[in-house]
Amino acid sequence: MCVLLFFVQNCYGMDGNTLYQLCKTSIDVMDNNGYPTDYYTANVQESSAGACVGYIAGVNDGYELTPISRTLKPYCLEDNVNYNQELRIVVKYLNDNPQLLNLNGNVIILDALSNAFPCK
Repeated sequence: MCVLLFFVQNCYGMDGNTLYQLCKTSIDVMDNNGYPTDYYTANVQESSAGACVGYIAGVNDGYELTPISRTLKPYCLEDNVNYNQELRIVVKYLNDNPQLLNLNGNVIILDALSNAFPCK
């Protein structure tokens, strides 16, 4: 069953273009230490920021719950890594690899984190 939200493009999740825009907006909000005074713009930015962090959290949690994660770990996060750091890693990864923007956001997140935090 698909939950239809304004920022999700299909039942399989969002593509890299959408993920990039949402996460970039989230970083803009964090770096500006708050929201603009315009109520509409503030609400859109707040939704975008939450959608990015929520999507990354969902990918992390979803992967951890799959049986394959017990035998094949694409990345090993350190204990002090938080979602804000992860979203910056995803944005940097997409800045460095714009040819991947057409891929599914799940794939991009897993690839970005596996490059940043390989298991030893």
